[in-house]
Amino acid sequence: MLLIGLGVEVVLSALVARLGTVEFAAYRILNQPAGVSLTGIIGISTGIAILAAQHLGAGDPESAAGYHRTGARIGLLLGTVPALPLLVAPAAVFGFFTPDIRVVGEASAATLTGLLGLIPMAVAFSLSGLLRAAGDSRWVMVASVGSDIVALIPLAWLLGLALGWGLNGVFIAWIAFACGYWAVIHLRYRTGRWPTAEV
Repeated sequence: MLLIGLGVEVVLSALVARLGTVEFAAYRILNQPAGVSLTGIIGISTGIAILAAQHLGAGDPESAAGYHRTGARIGLLLGTVPALPLLVAPAAVFGFFTPDIRVVGEASAATLTGLLGLIPMAVAFSLSGLLRAAGDSRWVMVASVGSDIVALIPLAWLLGLALGWGLNGVFIAWIAFACGYWAVIHLRYRTGRWPTAEV
């Protein structure tokens, strides 16, 4: 799954590079702080998988499901707090990465769109932790890869390049990926391993 994710990032980078060198540089520097937030969200998901698995092993699925709700809140906190400086003063933050005002301006203009995808990702990753705790890691991979193929890559090309929306178009595609990933994980949670759990 990580190898596929790296491959998708290579494809996205190639698409963004076609927009121009300024856009590509802006894409890279915006991805760095967003990646810090996403790392916290992924870490919470791993913790949920471990703790929920313990409760599942003890025959207590309701307590295991409770980690999703708590984990989603913590994930949103860890995802949004590091992103606050970007929302408040994006030009100042990006100025640490580059003195090029064109790159700073391009990154600043796409900041809000670039960070919105963290919200559905926080909820989706908390659910994916539950599925992995139940031994359903294959469905987590299907959700991720399927959303890459159906939403992220084609929409990044369509919105970012074909329709000329630039970086905002690429990040809207990422939001669509995050929402698609959450939708598939949520469906599995409601109809598969967790048919009686309350979200």
